[in-house]
Amino acid sequence: MKIYLLKNLKAKVHFNSDILSEIRLFTEIVNLVLSIFVNPKLSLSIQLSNLACLSHLLLYVFRKHKTKYITNDLYHDLQSTVQDAFISTAIYQKKFSQKPLYLYQLGTDQLESLFSSVRTLTHSRNCDILELLDRLKISLQIEKVYSQNPWRSDCRLSFEKIAPTLDHCSVNEWLGDLSLDNFEIKYIWNYGFDSAREILINFCYTEEDFELQNENITMLNPFETADDDLQDYLLFDENPSNCFVELKGGRVHKANAVNSVLNNNTKLTNDRVIRVRS
Repeated sequence: MKIYLLKNLKAKVHFNSDILSEIRLFTEIVNLVLSIFVNPKLSLSIQLSNLACLSHLLLYVFRKHKTKYITNDLYHDLQSTVQDAFISTAIYQKKFSQKPLYLYQLGTDQLESLFSSVRTLTHSRNCDILELLDRLKISLQIEKVYSQNPWRSDCRLSFEKIAPTLDHCSVNEWLGDLSLDNFEIKYIWNYGFDSAREILINFCYTEEDFELQNENITMLNPFETADDDLQDYLLFDENPSNCFVELKGGRVHKANAVNSVLNNNTKLTNDRVIRVRS
């Protein structure tokens, strides 16, 4: 994950200290998000503590900088991911406490795969209810065959350059302890808050930034707005984020500028993981 190398910019590049601090904080957030997907050595308790830390970091950073730091949609998507992980863990602890829980399998990949099978069984993509039932039966049989042969994977999806020891992560490659009966969710959540607080203090946040005056403030409701009115905290006097920067007399997209710094020796590739990792 080369974006994590941005933490070392201070020793190499003359940079505005405030901007550099925010960039380094961003690398902490990115590392917490990616760790549960690309680090097979993490135990379930550590994965959850990382997600709890991520959730608190996003809350306090979003309250302080609003949409200047992270978009509204991305904030709520990440918080929903954390919420889903903790709710699923709580349910599994009560019903399936003796079985492992793989957090990276909580996404919609299986549902999307089933949908693609149903849509591509025949050349006719439209169907009535009876034909849909037949397609679902056949698609489920196809997915069952694929689940019994788990090495089927997208040839363009590779972790080779991001994590050299990791190959198309499956349940057989996960090394961390994923048991559900050796930790308490409340303790994990509080530990995540303490970790986030320690990180933010290192980035010049004060005790006042951690004081939430209203009980109605939650991770998905950071400004005590109504559930159907989440846009109230988007200030009208805020300038929209500029995606371009002046560089050598021309306008360059920020993503291209960062990519040229991190991947200046990398050739063009069709590997979509490599293309988006920065």
